Amino acid sequence: MDYEKEYEEIQISEIFRVVWSKKWWIVIIISISVVLGVLTSSNTPTSISYSAKTNLVASYDTDKVSGETSETYLATGLTQDYVEFVKTNRVVEDAIKKLDFEINYQDFIEIMQVSSVNNTGFISIVIDHEEADKAEEMANAISESLVETSNRMITHKTITIVDEAFVNKIEEISDIKGNLLISIIMGVAIAAFVIIAFCLLDNKIRKEEDIYRIVGLSVLGVVPKTSSKGSEK
Repeated sequence: MDYEKEYEEIQISEIFRVVWSKKWWIVIIISISVVLGVLTSSNTPTSISYSAKTNLVASYDTDKVSGETSETYLATGLTQDYVEFVKTNRVVEDAIKKLDFEINYQDFIEIMQVSSVNNTGFISIVIDHEEADKAEEMANAISESLVETSNRMITHKTITIVDEAFVNKIEEISDIKGNLLISIIMGVAIAAFVIIAFCLLDNKIRKEEDIYRIVGLSVLGVVPKTSSKGSEK
C-alpha cells in the first residue's frame, strides 16, 4: 500500500518531468498554431455590408384623444404600437410588393431593426443588406408601407416619414486578437494531447517504477549490470 502511495507521488513528479522535457514541443506547437491563426486572420476577406436607415415621427390626433389621455399616452410610449405594427404580415407584404426584387417575409424581418426613442414620437427603421441599393429600397418601402397602412387602420394618431433612407457602409474586420487567443489555446490543447499520447504509448521500462506501472508488480531486487571483463575476474 505504501508502495502504491509512493508510486502515485512518483507519477505526479514524472508527469511534470515529462512535460518539462517536452517543453520545446510545446513551444513549437503553440508557435505553429499562432502563425496559422495570424495567417488565417490576415487572409480572411473583410466582410462588407450596408445599413439603410429611415426616420419617422408619430403624433396623436388631439380631436380624437383628450388632452390628459394624450399626454399620458405620449409619456408611456406613443411609438410602441408602430414598432410592433411594422412587423406585421400586412405591412411587410405590402412593402415587398414595392420592391424590384424578390424576398420573403421571414428574410425581410430578420434584416430589419425597429427602435423608438423613449418619451418621443420618433421611430427608426434600419435594414442591413449586402447590397447598398437593396438596403435603401427596402428601408424606403417598409417606411412607406407603414405610413400608408397605419394611417388607414389607426385613427387616433398618425405617422409620417421624416428622413428617407440613407445608407452607411459597414466593414467587419476579422478579430485578430480573438483569433490569436484561440490559436494559443488550441496550441496548448494540441501540445497537451501529444504529450499525453506519447506518455500513454510509451511502454519502455527505464526505472523500477515503470515495472509497477506496466505489470502492477513491486520490485523485489535489482541485478546490477556488469561488464564482460568484470565477470571474467
